[in-house]
Amino acid sequence: MKKANVKHQSGLSLIELMVSITIMAAIVSAAVPAMQSLMSRKSQERADKLFERSIKLARSAARSRGAGNTITVTPNGSGFDWSQGWQIASTDAANVVEIIYRTDALVGRPTFTSNTFSRDNPLRIQNTGQATRTGTFNLYYPSCLGTQQIQYTLLISSTLDKQAIICPVTQ
Repeated sequence: MKKANVKHQSGLSLIELMVSITIMAAIVSAAVPAMQSLMSRKSQERADKLFERSIKLARSAARSRGAGNTITVTPNGSGFDWSQGWQIASTDAANVVEIIYRTDALVGRPTFTSNTFSRDNPLRIQNTGQATRTGTFNLYYPSCLGTQQIQYTLLISSTLDKQAIICPVTQ
């Protein structure tokens, strides 16, 4: 009887490799949107904390600098766009302006606007720590779903009331 000459295969065949690549592509295509949503959520959390701390800093600076000083918080962008960052400045009785703090543009291209405060009409905090007027800000990212939009209401006490609201409908 003749013995069969069987060669042992080492490595993968072309078909096995193609099946493996197809499975990996399916896994990656499912994971990418979830990862983008996670990154947007984390960016929004960072922007949220940065804005809240900035308003607290402005209020604290207004109270510590005393009479004759006004603190302004102004967007770096044009008009009512706060997504390009903002600056906190102190103006004393002699109209000398000192920049206290400045932020960079927010990560991830969010929409961060105010219907009240703009470059020409900044948020002002008096030396008593009170804001000169109330207003709102809205922050959301392109992947906004459900109630992932944050709306801040600046109160006269220059504190923020924050709530989650429904994301705007995009076309």
